[in-house]
Amino acid sequence: MYIKDIEWLDSIEKEAIAVVSDTKYEITCFADILQQEINDELVEPLECVIVQNIIRSDEEDKAEKTDSSFGYHLCGRLLDRKSGLMVVGQIKLHIKPELIPGDIDDDEQIEFDCCRIDIWETI
Repeated sequence: MYIKDIEWLDSIEKEAIAVVSDTKYEITCFADILQQEINDELVEPLECVIVQNIIRSDEEDKAEKTDSSFGYHLCGRLLDRKSGLMVVGQIKLHIKPELIPGDIDDDEQIEFDCCRIDIWETI
């Protein structure tokens, strides 16, 4: 996953809105201190903020914008429920493990809503 586009909100404080892509999916994220530039690869998962309605799913991977400015409805594969790591395509995301229902296991497809997705990557 890499940074496809950046809109600087404050270039001095490095606050930005960035589009993260894996060439198939794109997710618009908020970054408080963005050290990367366009086309830089991200290693750390993106952070899902205010996650709701996590359920097991039969849907294919998807990243659909919701009506809120940074909100998404996401569907992807849960890689590790203990750490909260999941993927949509090749885009790695983190959700708080305590929010994942107990009947959902590793390697299952899940879907949920989140209010914002943040980049917490450092160089």
